[in-house]
Amino acid sequence: MNVDKHDLAQEFPELRETMTELKTTSTHFVKLFDEYQEVTHEIYRIEQQDINVSDEVFETLKLKRV
Repeated sequence: MNVDKHDLAQEFPELRETMTELKTTSTHFVKLFDEYQEVTHEIYRIEQQDINVSDEVFETLKLKRV
């Protein structure tokens, strides 16, 4: 299965420098960034390994990522 990772740096390459700066200056950004990465990793793992989860669980994860 071909699955996209939705890495923030890939999604928004024009903001890569800004993200790097925010990671060093904003603890709030770091917290949100880390949460996004964790959820994205979990979604990717579920898709990649074809793990059986309910649609509700999967949609909740995707909404959390948004």
